[in-house]
Amino acid sequence: MSGLRERKKKQSEEKITSSARDIFLKKGYNNTTMDEIATKADIGVGTLYNYFKSKAEIFISIMARESLINETDNEADLKLEKDPATIIIDYILRSTSYIEAFDKNLWIELFAAMLGNANPDNSIITGLVNMDFNFIQKLEHLLNSLKEKGRLPQSFKSNEAAHAIYSIILTQIIMYIYTKGATFEVYRTNVKNQISFLFEGKY
Repeated sequence: MSGLRERKKKQSEEKITSSARDIFLKKGYNNTTMDEIATKADIGVGTLYNYFKSKAEIFISIMARESLINETDNEADLKLEKDPATIIIDYILRSTSYIEAFDKNLWIELFAAMLGNANPDNSIITGLVNMDFNFIQKLEHLLNSLKEKGRLPQSFKSNEAAHAIYSIILTQIIMYIYTKGATFEVYRTNVKNQISFLFEGKY
């Protein structure tokens, strides 16, 4: 019985996030309300709050879902004759591709909402930090897998490298969002160039 309840809960969450995603894309973050999300998901507002405390929490859930990478893709990459930098770049571009799906103005609104309430209880900050930690951990795991396969030397510092790569990604995402006329292709090119540079002479 608990399994059935869990499946129904997951289906409801997916319906909510799918409905919210459509509204966010059409109206932006600031102009979207919990009432509208509930209406589109065909549930009561009270029921919606049983699943998510705020629209920020819903948006974080959408980001987390869309940034998920099939782990078999990483395993497949490790079996190919690719250099470590290329494997890492491919992983990053797959895991951040969802950013392009949302209009820049929506990201600007989200960051403004985050910075306008920069306290530890801010659900946007908490959600993004958790996503970032998870991403760094997965990146470190991938680097350690390359070490185990002899594709990187045992002296290679995976934790430091994962944080350095994350810094590159974060900087390039911010540049993409806030630079007028910057395209996602420019983001991809900059990520490739800077991570390739980071790996030069490191293995």
